[in-house]
Amino acid sequence: MAENIEIKQEVRESLFFLTLKLVILEFFFGVIFLFSTTVLDFFEINNQNNLNNIFSLEGLIMFTVITVQIVLTISVVIGWLYNYYELSEEKVTHHRGVFFLQKKSLYFREVQEIVLRQKFLGRIFHYGNLGLVGSNTETLFALQRISEPQKNIEMLQRLMINVKRK
Repeated sequence: MAENIEIKQEVRESLFFLTLKLVILEFFFGVIFLFSTTVLDFFEINNQNNLNNIFSLEGLIMFTVITVQIVLTISVVIGWLYNYYELSEEKVTHHRGVFFLQKKSLYFREVQEIVLRQKFLGRIFHYGNLGLVGSNTETLFALQRISEPQKNIEMLQRLMINVKRK
């Protein structure tokens, strides 16, 4: 008696985009911190009492900026972790969201062709878009900015062939 084992593979957005988002976030908060300290230095007065107030205000601003940066960094990483495509033997499912989970599925029997769209930067950083095209040449489903699109297109083609053989 043969055992039917379900194959599942997760495909995510390329790490290039996660890294890019984190670098932009870091740059943005660096600019905010520099701007806020420059403004506070501009209004600095040599009076010791005012100086203590400025240092406490500067510390409060620094603490707030760092806290917001940490929260946004965590949310970017969690957003990346919970946005993925699941490839199984019969369908591809896009999972998205942490608190409000959204799922969208497409069965391979509806797919006629897989189209790879990869620009120059995509070839350099190994990411691209895969379009699953139906019989009316309409893209039914898109796997966007995924890593290693060549490897994943081969896997999708094998899964499609297996479904159509059944």
